[in-house]
Amino acid sequence: MRIDDLDPELHAVVSDVPVVDFRDITAARAAATSGPVRLSADVVVTDSVAEADGHSVGVRITGPSRVSDRPMPIVVEMHGGGFALGSAASNCSCPLPSAPSRCTGNR
Repeated sequence: MRIDDLDPELHAVVSDVPVVDFRDITAARAAATSGPVRLSADVVVTDSVAEADGHSVGVRITGPSRVSDRPMPIVVEMHGGGFALGSAASNCSCPLPSAPSRCTGNR
């Protein structure tokens, strides 16, 4: 697909996204993990490991820094793996809207 094939309204969204050259996968991976991560003071990120049945998986919990005594909603995101590029850590900016909306976190 070429950018000219996209709906004109999407051009503004994707025009600032760099083109990934998969011919040099090492450079593409480095570029994918070099972007800035924007965290506000209202956000707390905790990395942990969950274990069950002899297996372990990394868990990233993103939530508001101010915790409420009331029950709060939760957003669950499962990162399927980078396959070629990306990881749960490089996807850090995706769950951040959960903190201002008072969700308990991203697991």
